[in-house]
Amino acid sequence: MVQAGADRRSPRFIVGVIALAMMTLLAFSTGLRGRELFDDARTIQSNPSISQLWPITTPLQPPRSSPVAGRPVANLSFAVSYGINRLFGVDQSADPAGPDKTIAYHAVTLLLHLLAGLLLAGIIRRTVASGRFGPRWTARADIAALAIAAMWLVHPLQTDAVDYLTQRTEVVMGLCYLATLYCSIRAWDATVPAARMRWFASGVVASLLGMGSKEVMVTAPLMVALYDRAFRIEAWRELRAPALRARGWFYAALWATVLLLVALMMSAPRGNSAGFHGGITWYQYLYTQAWAIARYLRLVFWPSGLSLDYGASPITGWQGVPGAILVVFLGALTLAAWRRVNRWGWCAFLGSWIFLILAPSSSVVPIATEIAAERRMYLPLAAVLVLAFVGVASLLDWIAADRRRGMPSVPVPLSRATVRTALIGGAALVIVLVVLTMQRSRLYRDPEAIWHNAIANFPANSRAWYNLGLVVDEPPTPRPDDADNDYREAVRLDSTYADALLRVSIDDFARGNYAEARELLQHFPLEHDTGGVLTKLGSALLAHHDSIGALLVYQRLSESPGDVDPVVALGTLYLAGHHAVEATDAFRRAVAIAPARTDLAVFLSGLLLEQHRAAEAAGYLEGVIRRDPQSGIAAALLSLAYAEGGRSDDAVRMAGVASGPRGADERTLFFAGRAMMEIHRPDLAKPYLVRAVALAADDVDAVSGLGEATASLGDRAAAIALFRRALEIDPADSAARAGLARQR
Repeated sequence: MVQAGADRRSPRFIVGVIALAMMTLLAFSTGLRGRELFDDARTIQSNPSISQLWPITTPLQPPRSSPVAGRPVANLSFAVSYGINRLFGVDQSADPAGPDKTIAYHAVTLLLHLLAGLLLAGIIRRTVASGRFGPRWTARADIAALAIAAMWLVHPLQTDAVDYLTQRTEVVMGLCYLATLYCSIRAWDATVPAARMRWFASGVVASLLGMGSKEVMVTAPLMVALYDRAFRIEAWRELRAPALRARGWFYAALWATVLLLVALMMSAPRGNSAGFHGGITWYQYLYTQAWAIARYLRLVFWPSGLSLDYGASPITGWQGVPGAILVVFLGALTLAAWRRVNRWGWCAFLGSWIFLILAPSSSVVPIATEIAAERRMYLPLAAVLVLAFVGVASLLDWIAADRRRGMPSVPVPLSRATVRTALIGGAALVIVLVVLTMQRSRLYRDPEAIWHNAIANFPANSRAWYNLGLVVDEPPTPRPDDADNDYREAVRLDSTYADALLRVSIDDFARGNYAEARELLQHFPLEHDTGGVLTKLGSALLAHHDSIGALLVYQRLSESPGDVDPVVALGTLYLAGHHAVEATDAFRRAVAIAPARTDLAVFLSGLLLEQHRAAEAAGYLEGVIRRDPQSGIAAALLSLAYAEGGRSDDAVRMAGVASGPRGADERTLFFAGRAMMEIHRPDLAKPYLVRAVALAADDVDAVSGLGEATASLGDRAAAIALFRRALEIDPADSAARAGLARQR
């Protein structure tokens, strides 16, 4: 049990807590006016669910595929920031890059981070003050808690989670994670049953909130149990004792909270970012994580080279070997410590803390959108700092004991000079961390600077180049030439980078560089065009009368398997350009993709008939009639196909079907009349054409066709009148001109 003194906070500890708050505020003060970055637009600007706090179901249902999808508690925290802005009259519809509206978001994130740091201090203080580690460590409980919490709060490695607004999800989850463990410790320390149950209940609530914040929370119930084993009980069988039976129920309740996370993940709200379908194999990702974890650990002790983004390309070659060796070595040490848990339980727990919290994002399940992220060290950093603190303190103890070599078993107090040196060194270290964090946070106020920084650290990061291009191309002072250079560098580094390819293609189209644009489009990964960006590009080119550019776009789009719309658009473009053969081939492909689309089969048949390919057209049309016997236009075209194929009786029969009891439109009647003219039956053709003209007096084809039928029946004057009427409708109509010439 924790000693009674652990419940009494000394004035010096309270002063230390105040100092923690001040240092944290100072360290991140330069980032309070940081701009929106990267995914922030989808998290905040394009997230209508945060615009109101009530009914609470609104913020608890974030948009699908957004960075907060499946994370309703984190999304609710963004709604709180939105509400604060509304309270102070901040215009949230303004420029998304503007700093005024982001202050509330940064302030709430910073407050949550500070609360997490205070919980960490409370956990360390109660653990060290428990008496398990001897009187010397018990006396150091306050200084250990404050020193480690201070380093954790102001470490530059935390800037990714605190200053990058979208990554508040990590902070909220971290707060809930630490709250779950802290409430568990308080429950175990409680001597009054009612108080114990209150703390148990609080721990379950904290775990539930964490499950609704981020998926990493899934390991919290296990970490609580491991803490219990490492610091509280000598063996798992002790839980069978009646006095500890409540812990079993508590563990069960914590694991039950995982059901919320399972329910949130069932619909794969962000299935496009994580999973085994993103082009990275599990072993590539695991190898990359070995490299990443080694880098994280280096950044803990030498925080130079911090980066907002590490790109999406896995590590290859020998780069990951040192990290793999290090990870295996640390994993082996952790397992060895668990084998001697009663002596090395603290070390086993800290190693497990690092590995288990990193496991959901840094093991075998690929997160295709980012191979590494410094925010993943938000909670694991605490364990590394504890180990470092214990190492330094143990070294000082060894130095002090070495002065009394004859009495190694007797605790030797540190000299005042040693204590003073340690305090000064610790304070200097914290000050250095504060200064470094201030410098790093300041970069978040300038999106261009943060992306230049990412490129400086990883020049081969194509995504960083692309995002730099987006930033320099923003109003009010866009630099399109610089942006285009950045986009082209992104494409040079990754020829399949869809977004960058589109940007460069648009620029090439605008400059008339069709050959270059076509080459780029050939590399465009169609499976990445989930937002229909290529289709929008094709439509925009058509709107600007750039039919050549649109044709190139739709040619690429038509290669997408199973997607009929681009093929239809391609056929339409060919037809508009008077490329009948290419248009026919396109519509033939469209019918093969969507055989149930009778409208496509009918249109294709019309093209085939224009090319005098009656037999092929008849095959398609007979299929349409089988599926839809009442299709008038299909029956009329089939009548024409039969007529061109010499099947006069069948042509007459299908013409009758076309003009059946449901009635027919002018085009159906025109084709029925044309079929009758094809078999030299103007007497049968004329009634169809008369009805067609009655329905559409300005249909030049129907009027001209009626003139031909009338002329064939010997009524020359009426035929001339009809041909002249057709030329009035369309002076360029060749059929009317030829018919009129024959009557003279």
